[in-house]
Amino acid sequence: MSQASSSNSIRRVVLVGKTGLDAALRLDDTLELARVTDLREALAEVTIAGADAAETNTSNACTVVVSDALWSQDETRRARFVELARAGCAGVRVLRQVTNGTLATEGGDGVVSLQSSPEAIRAAVRGEAVPHVAPPQPSTPPPPPVRPVSDAPPARVVPAMPRVTTEASVVPSIPPPAAPAPTRGPMSANAAGDARMVELLLQGQEFDAEALAMIRERLRDPQAEFVPHGQASEVATAAFSGAQCPVAFGQGEGSATYGLLRSARGSLADVTAQAAWLAGWLRLRDQQAQLREAAFTDPLTGAWNRRYFDRFMANALDHARSHRHFLTVFVFDLDNFKKYNDQFGHEAGDEILRQTVQLLRSVVRPTDRVCRLGGDEFVVIFDEPEGSRQEGSRHPTSVAELAKRFQRQLAAHRFPQLSQVPPGSLTISGGLATFPWDGSTADALLQSADRLLIQSKRQGKNVIELGGPGGA
Repeated sequence: MSQASSSNSIRRVVLVGKTGLDAALRLDDTLELARVTDLREALAEVTIAGADAAETNTSNACTVVVSDALWSQDETRRARFVELARAGCAGVRVLRQVTNGTLATEGGDGVVSLQSSPEAIRAAVRGEAVPHVAPPQPSTPPPPPVRPVSDAPPARVVPAMPRVTTEASVVPSIPPPAAPAPTRGPMSANAAGDARMVELLLQGQEFDAEALAMIRERLRDPQAEFVPHGQASEVATAAFSGAQCPVAFGQGEGSATYGLLRSARGSLADVTAQAAWLAGWLRLRDQQAQLREAAFTDPLTGAWNRRYFDRFMANALDHARSHRHFLTVFVFDLDNFKKYNDQFGHEAGDEILRQTVQLLRSVVRPTDRVCRLGGDEFVVIFDEPEGSRQEGSRHPTSVAELAKRFQRQLAAHRFPQLSQVPPGSLTISGGLATFPWDGSTADALLQSADRLLIQSKRQGKNVIELGGPGGA
């Protein structure tokens, strides 16, 4: 079984817009590329990278490269993006493309010409020191220099940092409200509120209550309320003397309505601005959840992927050690799966894998995890963080019974794609390795389960070997 690369050596690179850097970066196995279309999506990727860096205790987290077309659209939003990106991911590196052909750090100094070698571009993205390369010069000769009046050398001109505003702003690209922007003092607190929202988002915590508390403070209305979408239509039709505004994101495809914001004291302009602020963060929360799910889910079968397995196993083993619980991994593959793929086609093979995961999920317990390692190889983490719920149940014997029940169900299942194959032809071979007897780390347990899987194959397949006390 191949070992996953160390997470400390991988730097996530978010390409925003059409940067043209894919060819120079995609062959570098120390970089993980993500391509997005706007700064809102980029911020979601940065917050995920920040959470990953915090879990793996590394600062080599993320670089964002923004195309010149996007970077020149809105200076205020650009500055807010840099501010929030740095709050969401320690050590994030923000690079921008400049019209003169230079890849530059946000703030001014050129890093490397886009006409430089791919190695130099990759070094700049990784944050390594590279020689400064002047941007491409025009073909016509430059005019002769003007002799300075003084003999002193000319002062070095340092490009100015972008202006960072503390005015209320929304991270996602939301059309501005029709009402005039609020001017009262508490509304300028949005910047501090954004920092707190980033913190909660990175921690994976719900922020609805804190967001509403911020809005009430800004509106100077302790009774201001957010009505969820399911109740909003009924509440909106009721008589109300104050201001109310839908909490909604975007228009047309991709839009979302979250509910209604109401205030008896706030003006319509203030309530509208706060509804837009809240909608932006709710949208970002939903998008981050979708990105996390995509990052940890196998797109073919819906099972968890290897990245999720590594994360979950680390936490599950720590819990098992501290609470003196057992934990078992079940590694198996489908016997002769390549033969079925070749005979019935890859579409049929893909459907077999999907149905295999569905059958397996019907057997395991809610606390267990079904993961796909690759191809037709799967691993199940049998984990009971609260201990056994059945009196007299013995681990790993009870786990072995679950694995063999799945083995019988799979053999009895009629796959429509294998209509010409007699029932019982599709079988599995596997190995069960249990903490602490077969290993104290995730790698050790996987290796033990792999050895047991190989023993199963040598015995004629359709066999599940059990490790642990008294096992093979």
